[in-house]
Amino acid sequence: MSITGEVDANAYVLNRVFHFPTDHGSALAVSVSAADASSILSVYSILVNTAVGQIWAIIIIIGVYATLRQPPESRSHNAVVASVGILNAKRPLDVSTISFTYLWKLKRKSPWMVLLWLFVSVLALIASAGVPALIGRRMVLGHGAPVRPEHIYLPDSRGTDDHIKLNTFYIPSALRAAGTVQMNTGRLAGPNVQIEKSNVIRDLGNGEFINRYNYHYQVTAKDLGLQCYSDLTLYVDGTCIVEYGWNSDTSQPNKYMVWKNKNITFDANNGKFQSPGPMAYFRPENPGSFDSWNYLNTSFAILISSVGRSSVSEGKDPMYLTEPSEVDLLGNQRYKVRDGRPALSCWQVDTWQYLSQNHSVTKLSDSNSSLVNFPRALQYILTQSLSIPMIINIGQRLGSSALYSSTRSAVGRTFDAGGASVLADLTYLVFASYIATKNTLADTALNSGQNASTIGVPNLVEKKDLNDVAIFVLYSNDISALSLTVLISVPIVVVLLFIIAYFVTTHGWFPWHVVQGYQATILYSLLDESAFAAESALSEQPGSLESVDKRIWKRKSIAWMKGPRIYGRHTSVVTGTDGKPTLALVGGVDIPLHTEGSVNSADTAQE
Repeated sequence: MSITGEVDANAYVLNRVFHFPTDHGSALAVSVSAADASSILSVYSILVNTAVGQIWAIIIIIGVYATLRQPPESRSHNAVVASVGILNAKRPLDVSTISFTYLWKLKRKSPWMVLLWLFVSVLALIASAGVPALIGRRMVLGHGAPVRPEHIYLPDSRGTDDHIKLNTFYIPSALRAAGTVQMNTGRLAGPNVQIEKSNVIRDLGNGEFINRYNYHYQVTAKDLGLQCYSDLTLYVDGTCIVEYGWNSDTSQPNKYMVWKNKNITFDANNGKFQSPGPMAYFRPENPGSFDSWNYLNTSFAILISSVGRSSVSEGKDPMYLTEPSEVDLLGNQRYKVRDGRPALSCWQVDTWQYLSQNHSVTKLSDSNSSLVNFPRALQYILTQSLSIPMIINIGQRLGSSALYSSTRSAVGRTFDAGGASVLADLTYLVFASYIATKNTLADTALNSGQNASTIGVPNLVEKKDLNDVAIFVLYSNDISALSLTVLISVPIVVVLLFIIAYFVTTHGWFPWHVVQGYQATILYSLLDESAFAAESALSEQPGSLESVDKRIWKRKSIAWMKGPRIYGRHTSVVTGTDGKPTLALVGGVDIPLHTEGSVNSADTAQE
């Protein structure tokens, strides 16, 4: 659906779970206001950044452990120092800075490990910025919300003679479609809408040509806003041929017998004094529709009243072919459209396809249809709106604005015949028809000021069928549809990563646990406590370190001091420069745990 402007907030429902149509089928979503969506996205960006931080913490501790496990001959002192700096830097940006700094110091030894840290930290920087943005795109499925059932109104035109009231009801939707085309003409052309350039069937000479124009467009369930039947697609194929045979009477070149039926006539001089630009009249053939099970084929005529119109330029298109008329006061040559302009004889085939089965619009809810349980009331809406080609409805409702040549070229009492063409007019009409077809369901809820009481025409949809029909969404930039899957999964993933990171980085089950001995707080406390211990030993209780420990550092509260007590002192298991565990003695020397004959336990050490 393509809607311009604001949508009445009463026409849709917020904060409700529904199926939002996407290119890959329907997805569970929650509709919220655009302002609330921005706040939710901000919170989730913080959560995702936190999750990236937990992953980075795991990478840091495992990476530093791997660095320190290298053989001594391939590792320098600066490599160990850089690893300690990386462990304490935490942030990817700081890790990048440290890695870059130590690249120069490691130039004589292999710098590949530091280069790897530099590469990984840059990736982490990119991830910290890119992953939240990616999650944001995944979270916002689009801008839509489910329609409010009681807001649906479609006047029942069956047996209604008051066409003026009905036309008044439908004009706003036609103007919305036309306005969308004028603002987005360049962006509408694509695989969904195609208008082929004119194919010359015959050159009649003197600037007269019989041309053939083909157009195609398709409208999907997503375009219609349907929450279900996501594989449903409407294919529209139309053809228009320049017709010279309907006004072959040379004595009355501007009188037409449409389809050579003397009971259906048209005078091209109609509207000559109503508008300086050309005007179009749309007439479906009666009976002109062939309704089979698989498709609906409709014949119609487009009669353009352009003869005698004054033009500021020479027109060369058969429908706007001109001849010199007069010279104005400024000496400029004026032109007028020749008599005997042709008409357009057209036909259109509409095919609804679902699960490889084709249907006519009137057969969507039949028992043999592939659309199981398709609401009959919904078919009533589609049948009333689309059983006649939308290009006819759009043309009739736009009136004097139905032609591109008129809306864009008219200036005062003249128009620009040189810039007018049948191809431009058909392109404008087909694009408007495409937009109006996409808006078919939405239009039933957008005319908020009109209902059965104001128009005097009963609602085609009965109250008992409103919920069956309200299976479509309204699109507006004021609302956002947030993916329920992302809303639920992101917090779960963040919590899981917190738990995993906690156990991986803090628990002694893993071999890289010894790396935690290089934490800045532990290294500093070891050095600082030695100084305080020495001072205390001299001034208070010489030889006693336990009092310093209890009064100042409370070592038992520091989780990473996992080593045994030796001589009444705390120890910390750290990794030596040779990559093997070492007991760092508080205020003393390091005791290797791996050498033969060394102290291997607290008991042995104290002995």
